[in-house]
Amino acid sequence: MTAGIEGSCSKKLHRDLGITQETAWQLAHRNRETREREGGSMFTGQVEVDKVCIGSKRTNMSKSKAKPKEPAEAGARRGTVGKSAVAWIGDRYSNRVAAQPISQTDATLLKGFVCDQTAPGVISLTDEPANHRVGVYVRRKARTDRMESFWGHLKRVYQRTFHKFSVKKIVRNVREFAGRHNILLCDTLSMLRLVAIGMARKRVWYQDLIANNGLPSGARKSA
Repeated sequence: MTAGIEGSCSKKLHRDLGITQETAWQLAHRNRETREREGGSMFTGQVEVDKVCIGSKRTNMSKSKAKPKEPAEAGARRGTVGKSAVAWIGDRYSNRVAAQPISQTDATLLKGFVCDQTAPGVISLTDEPANHRVGVYVRRKARTDRMESFWGHLKRVYQRTFHKFSVKKIVRNVREFAGRHNILLCDTLSMLRLVAIGMARKRVWYQDLIANNGLPSGARKSA
């Protein structure tokens, strides 16, 4: 649960630990809360910036979620409908990353996210000048290939382990895997020590987890 690179869903934790699923669900969120580092150092030097949409494929969505494509999306294989947008920033040389869900993918929100994470004078690089549709993935320094492994890992975990990230709790899910990525090269004892440090002055109450924050939880409604 702590040292693994894929994490554990609450259903597996409740079977392995012999506790209720509700307790395992809260325990998983308490573990995710430890991944957030307060007052972490800002990024310097050269950073890669990009965004990604996390969610089910349109072909696997229910009719209520798979809304008709906008005219600009017609013919496109991918889109943001029914998905959550996540912005990320990564150090090109140390591979340290930070990620955060965003409500919209416009330039204003992305620039605000980058400014909050970087020190003055940082060089921000994106793959915008490249054209993926025609097979051009690198154009001089315009690329984000070093950080693509992070997204590849997150999407594989989403599909194999969790199957769904609740919009209400996706902030913790994204920060959890950013934190796991950042300590990937540490030994097990170091990982345990960092998680213990992250527990300081943090509490996650069950009532706070189930409280209404205006976002859909994704839970099935009982008949």
